[in-house]
Amino acid sequence: MPPAPRIDPDVTKSWLRRALPLVRAHQRLLLTSLTLSLVGLLVQVQIPDALRRGIDDAIVARTTDLDTYVWLVAGLAIAQGLLNFAARKFLLRTAYEIEYDLRTTIYAHLVRLPYGFYDRVQSGELMSRASSDIRAVQMYLAFGPSILVQCAIAFIAFGLMLSISPLLAVVAMATMPIIAVLGVWMRKAIFPVSWLIQARLARVTTIVDENTQGVRVVKAFAAEPRQVNALAAAADKVRWAYRRDALIRSRWAPTLESLPRLGLALVLLIGGWMVIDGQTTVGTIVAFNSYVLMLQPPFRMLGMMIMLGQRAAASAQRIYEILDTESEIVEAQHPVEARLRGDVEFDGVRFAYADGTLALDDLDLRIAPGETVALVGRTGSGKSTMGRLLARYYDTTAGAVRIDGRDVRDYALADLRTQVGIVPEEPFLFSA
Repeated sequence: MPPAPRIDPDVTKSWLRRALPLVRAHQRLLLTSLTLSLVGLLVQVQIPDALRRGIDDAIVARTTDLDTYVWLVAGLAIAQGLLNFAARKFLLRTAYEIEYDLRTTIYAHLVRLPYGFYDRVQSGELMSRASSDIRAVQMYLAFGPSILVQCAIAFIAFGLMLSISPLLAVVAMATMPIIAVLGVWMRKAIFPVSWLIQARLARVTTIVDENTQGVRVVKAFAAEPRQVNALAAAADKVRWAYRRDALIRSRWAPTLESLPRLGLALVLLIGGWMVIDGQTTVGTIVAFNSYVLMLQPPFRMLGMMIMLGQRAAASAQRIYEILDTESEIVEAQHPVEARLRGDVEFDGVRFAYADGTLALDDLDLRIAPGETVALVGRTGSGKSTMGRLLARYYDTTAGAVRIDGRDVRDYALADLRTQVGIVPEEPFLFSA
């Protein structure tokens, strides 16, 4: 049985280590994909060597039939294509499974959080974290290992190049240390901007969500221009952040992509001299060109992985802010099953909201079963608050709320809330 998908609750760990249990839940799919991808790479690196032998043996020396190498290269190419297709299929399945688990985990936690949490957090902010932030984390968790396997082709190709010509192998890989250093610098530069992008996207989502839900209020006060301007201002901040991100990547990414091509030029230069001096063959130069070209996509993907990693790190921290939020409403360790008659008592109840607003202060009230009581008062006097305390949407700051002589904190929450009926002022209709 694979382990249950979850996020590690240990806040002292890095975001990636906390997400590892989620990946382990789908390790069979992921490992299958990575294994197929690695085998595909092993097949791919054989193609340049087959070309080298074909040119040197069949074309230059004419000691072997050319058809043999033509069929060999064609067979290797077909095998690589089939392996890459299967690897991609399993990788995409892994990605969607991880995304599903992330969404389910966040939603299950959100529905457990109390009223007080939603008083502090805007709904658009939650929507952003449950959509774009999840996608950023999913992309890195699923595609990051695949990119690392793709980068392994550099080591495999380097090993083969060493076996053919150690000098040309060193020349071809001469630019790689520079690429590694530039990658670290790029990662440090991108992280703050990635966090800013996600935060500003959340602000845009919040404005759209509020105006969609409150469209009647907006129209009633002819506030459309004001809300459009607010959205434009928020979108402009997102645009600035994206431009900043593009500027950073435009500085670093072309260099990361071009350095392997510099290696190609060095191979042609040094290799050309070696061919003229009879130290190597034309087939070797062709093979080395193919190997250097083979190194370019992984290093392009390495730059993309750095960008994905920084965006995922920023998004993961925003997601963990939700998952690490504990509910203030905690059910008793051994809750009492509620079979309520309706004897309600507010005993010295004091309650203040998180922003410090005092709603109730030293309230005493007793309502007998079957008795009908009307609470009358101006807006903000605490009428709705009393109902919320009764159903334990909030806990009292001081005093106690009792039903049938027992503190509401002793009852099982589900039992209590199914037997305390509340009709809110603003009804919400779910899509059916």
